[in-house]
Parts: sequence; C-alpha cells; structure tokens
Amino acid sequence: MNQDDIVTKAEELIKSIRNHSKEQKGLWQRIPHLALEADGKLGSGFKDYYSWAYNNGCWALASTISRGHYCVLVDLATGELVDADCASRRKFKPAKDYDVLRLALNLDKLDAQKIVASLEEEADKPDYNREWRAKKRSELGLPELYCR
Repeated sequence: MNQDDIVTKAEELIKSIRNHSKEQKGLWQRIPHLALEADGKLGSGFKDYYSWAYNNGCWALASTISRGHYCVLVDLATGELVDADCASRRKFKPAKDYDVLRLALNLDKLDAQKIVASLEEEADKPDYNREWRAKKRSELGLPELYCR
C-alpha cells in the first residue's frame, strides 16, 4: 500500500466518523435537557461538560483532549463535530481532520445512546437543587429537543 492509498483511507475514515456523529442528531438533541436534569444531583456534583451542554449546546469529547484542552465538541443541535476553540467563541467550524481521526480509537465516546442512558440514570438521582434547575431551565428556555 502506498502513501496515497493510506491518505485516501484516512480521509474516508474521517468522513465516516463525522457521518456517524451526524446520524445520531436526534439523540444529541436530547442531551442539553438531560444534562441540566442530571447536573448537581446527589453524589455527583456539578460537571463542566454538563453545563457546556445546556448553556452552549455542545458536548465535550474527552478522548480529544490535547495539552489540557478539548479539541472536538459535538454541536448538539446538528450532531456535527466542531472545533472546540471556535465553539468557545460561539463560532462553529468543523473540527480539524486530525482531531476527528483520533476519535477512531474511542468511538464509544461518540455513542449518543450511551451518553443519553447515562444522563437519564444521573437525572433519576435525588434532587436538592430543584429551584436552581427550574430557574436555569426558564432562563435558557431549554426545550426537550435542543435546536439553535
């Protein structure tokens, strides 16, 4: 196999990973609402990546951390993989190909059904922050299916 063949296969894999994420759009759209319901529950505390979901509509992919920073986020409105640096400025640009390629060995982190199930389990825990949660939901106007 020559270099051109390897590059072509890598490009196909990157496209497949991007498509895999977008195909889960309906599940991704459930995450902001569920993340708010799960955040701050008894025994688990508040999580930054949960707040990113309901405040910014993005899910951080820990398997893409480089030099202490996330590189790839999922845009929860579309399922697209976006560059974390741009998303932090509320500008969504596609994630860099080499960062997407790193997800190939961690596809479980891109399993929206698994994430939804985990959030549903967290959301069922006792809630001592009902007032905060209701206020936050009202401030954000957060629907059960997220859209931008």
